[in-house]
Amino acid sequence: MIPEPNPRLESALSKFSKVASAGVALAGAAVVIGWWLDTVLLKSVFPGIVSMKANTAITFVCLGFALEMLLREQPKPYQLHIGRAGAAFAVRERRE
Repeated sequence: MIPEPNPRLESALSKFSKVASAGVALAGAAVVIGWWLDTVLLKSVFPGIVSMKANTAITFVCLGFALEMLLREQPKPYQLHIGRAGAAFAVRERRE
């Protein structure tokens, strides 16, 4: 049995996803600016905790934009490619 769609829930989750994508991108951008300006307050997102690495902050920015592109109602093909590329960048396998 397939449950009936709940339009209010879908709308609320869509709004939450859009806010989350903007928040992730803004947090990443703030940390990147903090590293660029060498400002401790911006590097650590919350005062008193360990600073975020610059590459993690760049990944946050990429994920925020990727999520934004993939959340569009009728995404154009290039938006899907940008969204998928940003997500792939974030989940790439790291070899050290």
